[in-house]
Amino acid sequence: MRCAPDCWHCGLGEFSSLRHASRCDSSNKVAIEVNQRREKIEAMLQAEPHDIFLRYALAMEMEKAGETLAALDLHAQLTTEQPPHVASFFRAAQIYHSIQETESARSALRFGIQAARDAGDLHAAAEMGEMLTDLGRLGE
Repeated sequence: MRCAPDCWHCGLGEFSSLRHASRCDSSNKVAIEVNQRREKIEAMLQAEPHDIFLRYALAMEMEKAGETLAALDLHAQLTTEQPPHVASFFRAAQIYHSIQETESARSALRFGIQAARDAGDLHAAAEMGEMLTDLGRLGE
């Protein structure tokens, strides 16, 4: 049996296992659920377009849908809010790193660490500090 081309379980080709088929069915259901979640978030944003949590949730759904650059843009917007959305600095850095933009990741982390400290979120500052240290080890 051949699954859908966008199936993350079997993008490599054909499988005949019933177990695999059931996983693929569930992955297709997950894709539908992601779309439904996104539609609900977008509908709620119509009523509350400045809701930071909803905008962050939309960015996360965009990432899941493979819209990496659009998600990155939304995270960047959230970092300019007053107060800045601390988690968006970290997520933006992770995206930058995933697309081989190490210096942009470092920059996002530096600003994010300061924003986290200003917000009194020492846990977030520490997590971003660890990632910054790891990126420094890459020597890029």
